[in-house]
Order: sequence, then structure tokens, then C-alpha cells
Amino acid sequence: MLELKQQENLAIGSKEAISNLSQSASAKILVISDSHGSPRLVKTILYNHGKNCDGLCFCGDGMPDLVEILEEAQHDPELLEHIPSVLYFVRGNGDNSSIPLLTSERSLIQVPVETEITVAQKKIFMTHGHNYNVYYGTKDLAKSAAQRNADLAFYGHTHIANVQNKTSQGKKIVVLNPGSCSLPRGGMPHTFAIVSIEQEKITSKYYEIKWDTNGEVEFKDYEAPTGEVKLIW
Repeated sequence: MLELKQQENLAIGSKEAISNLSQSASAKILVISDSHGSPRLVKTILYNHGKNCDGLCFCGDGMPDLVEILEEAQHDPELLEHIPSVLYFVRGNGDNSSIPLLTSERSLIQVPVETEITVAQKKIFMTHGHNYNVYYGTKDLAKSAAQRNADLAFYGHTHIANVQNKTSQGKKIVVLNPGSCSLPRGGMPHTFAIVSIEQEKITSKYYEIKWDTNGEVEFKDYEAPTGEVKLIW
């Protein structure tokens, strides 16, 4: 179960959970981005998929949504049970560098611009993407990930789901954007992703968020684009 404590590496969770996740033989990571004021939607995703994942990576622009859920979870054991035991996150261009978390004590959560984490013995580089020209493609992002010897790079900002197997500076990297769960662009659906890591195998599964005729949320399998996405405004 998630421990609501920020550690030195700025992850939220217990030191034991963070260590176990980094050294495990396999793991499933829930990847969400760009919720932009939709905590209820993020909570719905967690209730449906969080319990089956070992960690959560939030790629920015919606940190207040995540913190609101954490504050609610301290009084709601069922919700807390559905939040993965380790939370990683980065600051979007619409997020602050710190945000208060009101639990039994008032603490200040520090939100990094980017972070490097290890999950199931694979290195992941996380950033929102606005500092890497991702509207014009992922070349700069992949290069930065390769310089960090990362196996994966997670980002957001474009609000468009996308996953690519790239090679930069001789390093193979999975570059993944979960899309926006609340405000997709370019006619794309509302999406998020679950990344599975098992030994040398890395797979991603995307879900489209839809609403039925009664306004209830449902999740459908989705095939994310695998080519370069370029947005020029």
C-alpha cells in the first residue's frame, strides 16, 4: 500500500517499495499525463487499473489533480488500495515547482522538471517534453534519453498518444507519450497507457477513455500511432 511520503529521489512511497520496484524482475507501470483539472477522471482510471499496477508515472500538467487524490485517499482506504505503491511525476509547463500536500501534517511536495528512475532493472527518463521541442518531434528527447543511458523515455505535452522504438547515439529507446486523459488534440481520443517490463521485453498497452449513453466511463483497447508526431502551431 502507498506510503504518503516523498523520498530523496522525489518519488512518493516507502523506501522499500521504491527499492523493490527498481530491482524486480517484472513490473507494470500506469502512465498518465495532462489531466488539466480532471481529478475525478484520474481517480476513475486508478479505480479500474491502479490496483493491478506496480507504479504510476505522471508526466505533468495536472499535479494538483494527483495531490487532491492523495489527500482524499488518506481518508478513503478503498481509494488508497487502488493507488500503486510508488508514484513518480514531473512538472508540466502548467505546474508549479512545489505543491502542498495536506495529510496529518502539511508537507510541500517538490515536483522535478525531469527525473531518471529504475523500474524492473530498466532505466526510464521522464519529462513533460516542453523543453525538448516535442511539438516538432522526439529527436531531441531521444538524444537526451540516450545520453542518460535510458531504456525508455516518458513524456506528455503534445496531448497525443504515441509510442516509438527509436535508436539514438547507438542506444535503443522506447519513447512513449500516453496522450492526454482529459484534453486530447488533433482529433485523438482520451488515452493513457500501461507499460509492462519483463526481462528484455518491453510492451505498452493503450486504453481509450469513452463515455456511454448514460455518461458512464468505459475503457477500450487502443492502438497508439507509432510514427513521428509533429505539431507546428
